[in-house]
Amino acid sequence: QLADYTKEGLENLHSNGVKLAIASNRFGDPSRFLQEEGIIHYFSAVEYTAVPGYRKPSPYMLLRAAADLKMNPIKCAYVGNMVHCDVAAAMRAQMQPILLTWCNPEEEAKAPRETTIIEDIRSVMDVLE
Repeated sequence: QLADYTKEGLENLHSNGVKLAIASNRFGDPSRFLQEEGIIHYFSAVEYTAVPGYRKPSPYMLLRAAADLKMNPIKCAYVGNMVHCDVAAAMRAQMQPILLTWCNPEEEAKAPRETTIIEDIRSVMDVLE
């Protein structure tokens, strides 16, 4: 199930020209879920893997997503809700780490100083550099 305000946040980013991709540790392709939720059209790339060594916190999927978008990873931000995999992967990929705290508020205390903290996806546009 999508978090509150997900569609609103994605629409805002998309309408402002932000290129979006997904990098997921799911064991299967998340495209069906994204299609069912009516949000797949926001994403230009969907990366996923269950292969040990390639899952987050490895930067592998994030770097593939940046390549799919034809973007320099240094110019990218990665939004996630877990410090040990999402923030760590973003930092290893040299992307701006953005931590969503809506479902795991306790993660904020674990976040490195360089991490941008937001409560929900609607705030992403406000913090992009």
